[in-house]
Amino acid sequence: MHDVLLDEFRFDWELSGKSERTVLAYIVALRSFFEEFPTPDLTDAKSWIAASEFVSVRRKRGQALRAFGRWSHEAGDGVFPWWKQVPLAGEKTQPQPTATEEDYRKALKAATRDRAVASPIPLVEPVTIATLSSNSPIASS
Repeated sequence: MHDVLLDEFRFDWELSGKSERTVLAYIVALRSFFEEFPTPDLTDAKSWIAASEFVSVRRKRGQALRAFGRWSHEAGDGVFPWWKQVPLAGEKTQPQPTATEEDYRKALKAATRDRAVASPIPLVEPVTIATLSSNSPIASS
């Protein structure tokens, strides 16, 4: 039964223009959840979410349960009537290091310093008519 609902969830998700990659990740998570808890309740959901040591995985699990629950509620199935109570793990955002203009200029200078890398090296000497004439076995005979 869960497979039928998960397929319908996926089709509705994709038909509404949402990300295929996201829904496939949700499906994988939800299948794992349903294998462990065939008739889940909110306590099962919280236990499953908390079982991961990684905050990002706990957050994605919560998002998958909420998305499926919301879809189920809107479709009138009500598989997870407690979906709004599913907690989402908070992730601390870390500032991304930003290059300064000085860093940029140093990198640019280092990249253009070696002319051998910046300019093509001819693999063979250019061939001219004079070269052909002087190296020709016919010309030397």
